Amino acid sequence: MAPNPCNDWHDWERFPEDHDPFHYWLWDASVESQSEERLGQRVYISSCLLWSALHDRYVGGCLLDKYPNWSAICNYYSMVHALRLFWFVLYGSYPTGHAEMGDSFDPNTRHARARATWCQEGMRGGVRGRGRPAITFAAFKQLLEDELQQPTLAARLGDVGDVFLAAKELRTDSNYESLILAHQYHHILRDRRNVHLRFMDATEAFRRASTVTITFVCDCLKRAFDEEVNWIGRGSRFDGSELYRLMLRYVRDKIKKAHDGFERKDRESARSVRSHRLFDLDVQIDPIDYWWSELGLEFDGRAAQDVAGLGNAGGLVKYAQLPRFQIKGQFMSTFSAKVERLQDAVRRMAGNDGSPTRS
Repeated sequence: MAPNPCNDWHDWERFPEDHDPFHYWLWDASVESQSEERLGQRVYISSCLLWSALHDRYVGGCLLDKYPNWSAICNYYSMVHALRLFWFVLYGSYPTGHAEMGDSFDPNTRHARARATWCQEGMRGGVRGRGRPAITFAAFKQLLEDELQQPTLAARLGDVGDVFLAAKELRTDSNYESLILAHQYHHILRDRRNVHLRFMDATEAFRRASTVTITFVCDCLKRAFDEEVNWIGRGSRFDGSELYRLMLRYVRDKIKKAHDGFERKDRESARSVRSHRLFDLDVQIDPIDYWWSELGLEFDGRAAQDVAGLGNAGGLVKYAQLPRFQIKGQFMSTFSAKVERLQDAVRRMAGNDGSPTRS
């Protein structure tokens, strides 16, 4: 049985039954077709997490001045998505709970650890009924230092933990404490402290926290895809740089679809094609590259248009399609079921209240 908690990332290799997320994505030459399919899906999932982090950061910037609380929340969730990406790229899964995510990055306690809970059944190949070992801060730090050969990033891991833990604590106040939230626009205390100005300070701090967190994760991401390391495609015939371009191609495609959707809504409402309606706020649309221009994500825009420019990695695109992507299909189905449950609950409540129901 694997040590629990896990302080040494090499245990992921030594104990495949206990660290099934790590082994699920590994290349296995004996089942090459399955390995190729999973590699293609791993790259796609990475792009979804990166896109989500960039998207929430972008929306947080749009809401910065007029809706400070929602701006702070968007930037907070961009950090959550970014740290999930860090876990997923290195381990293959991540803690879904925010408290657990914070625990895994806490540099100030010897109990810094968390269990990966995302997609537990979808990847389960080991011993059922036995929980996965908790992964510690020390294991990730060791991996960055030894395997990815990035001592500078390893040294910054504790700083990332401090930023997220402080943001998580503040987010609880700003999101749930109505005595604070109700005064986000204007309120002066007897000692002349302006609550609104402090709220704007908090919003700006969240924006900066999101930027430094995503930047750190992107630095780790680039190293994981680097040709020298190729952590993602280790043991496969696929070049790490080609896999990296494929991932960014997915992200750019998602950004373009978002912009196309904004512009389509603008045309339908006879508005300028350079703005869209968001929370009843006019927001200027920035060029596509703005979404990552500050983060140092180098990208050749032509590769996004030409699958052939992705080399061998271009053949992995088919594995991201829903009919072949079992995990994606399961999550989409579960999401739809949860939406229907909410709709049913609302309809029942409206009916019991005597209010008119709507289909």
